[in-house]
Amino acid sequence: MAESSNKIISKVNPTSARYEKNMRGMAELVSVIRNEEEQIRQGGGEKGIESQHAKKRLTARERDEVSAVSMVAADGVSVDPNRWTDAHVRLLQRAASYRSVERIFVHPAIKKAICEAAPKEGDRAWVHKIRAYWGHHDHFHVRIACPGGSANCEHQPPLPADDGCGKELTNWLALVKPKPEPPTPPVAAAKPAPRKPSLTLDQLPAECRSVLASGGEKPVLAAKPTSPASPTSAKK
Repeated sequence: MAESSNKIISKVNPTSARYEKNMRGMAELVSVIRNEEEQIRQGGGEKGIESQHAKKRLTARERDEVSAVSMVAADGVSVDPNRWTDAHVRLLQRAASYRSVERIFVHPAIKKAICEAAPKEGDRAWVHKIRAYWGHHDHFHVRIACPGGSANCEHQPPLPADDGCGKELTNWLALVKPKPEPPTPPVAAAKPAPRKPSLTLDQLPAECRSVLASGGEKPVLAAKPTSPASPTSAKK
């Protein structure tokens, strides 16, 4: 029985003229695709990019590659004044003004900024729709009402009666406020290891003492220390 092989056998001759012709054709197609991809990436070419930048706008490609930026300051309970602007307030107001929008989730610090920026008098219905929630410091989520006639859509519970700028916001800010780090306990100095007692000659194993005794001279054992004589026991 013939042994099975995992090798794929090909009849293509890489040295033939037909093979080389096909390879050159494939390389040309790849080059065309890469050029078209680069033109698409430029979003209309250099003139189109310059035109968008002159209007202080990003190209479609640049907008896709821009990362979201957090609007919350380092204290965790307020917005960053270097990033947060009135344009952000107007954007959220516009989004919340649509009748189909039931609620918008933002970070509690952003909700606080909305409560402070909104006029105390007049229409504050849009403020009522903007609610504080976990995360949402670099984006916001919009919840839409169920469309009419949609039997499978689950209706959301109604919002609280207040605008969310009172006790509810206070509780949220207390939850997201960074907790102080506990003080680092002092590191106790390591205790030195107990010193091992010296080994005397008479404490050696018998085998070791026999080796020492086999020499030309008998080893001299160290004399054990004696207590000094007291003055009263000295001879007169």
